[in-house]
Amino acid sequence: MKSYKQMSIPGLLLPIALLMLPMVAFSGEQQKKINIGVGSYGLIVANDSTVQDDDQLTGYTLSGQYAFSDMFALRAAWYALDHRDFTNIDVQGVDIVAYIGGGMMSAGFKVYGGGGYYSEDWETPGNSESFNGLQLSGGLGYNWQNAGLDFVLAFRQTSDYEDALAGTGTGIDVAASATLVVSARF
Repeated sequence: MKSYKQMSIPGLLLPIALLMLPMVAFSGEQQKKINIGVGSYGLIVANDSTVQDDDQLTGYTLSGQYAFSDMFALRAAWYALDHRDFTNIDVQGVDIVAYIGGGMMSAGFKVYGGGGYYSEDWETPGNSESFNGLQLSGGLGYNWQNAGLDFVLAFRQTSDYEDALAGTGTGIDVAASATLVVSARF
């Protein structure tokens, strides 16, 4: 079985896009409850050191969202990231967030905020670190009848990062992620 590092992004996105095509082609007037999307994902773990660089990672995400109403939704996302400075660090993780806002099911602009949980693994040759905790998240976007676009920003609890990534006398100032997701709605 190929790892996520061995699969090309176009090779991964093409089958997903083909599977979503029938959902996008359907044009009903009802409100859409489910969004399935792909996008880019960025993570920064910023420290207070004047010597040590911040950890910056980028990659891609697959996400799914279910809207219970126009004001409440749950979103889950899987992501795979590469470290900007150290190419031997690979990260995979999940976000699960509950949102309250407006426009979650209907066509038009939407804005939302909420909280949830993140869990991720940082892999290097011969070593693995796991991080998890709570996060506050918010986003805005636009829903067309059969597609959606979302920008989501999340601020994470830093205690796990502090234990493993901060050096002696160094603290973690902030851990934040940002995603841009294009989704099919059905």
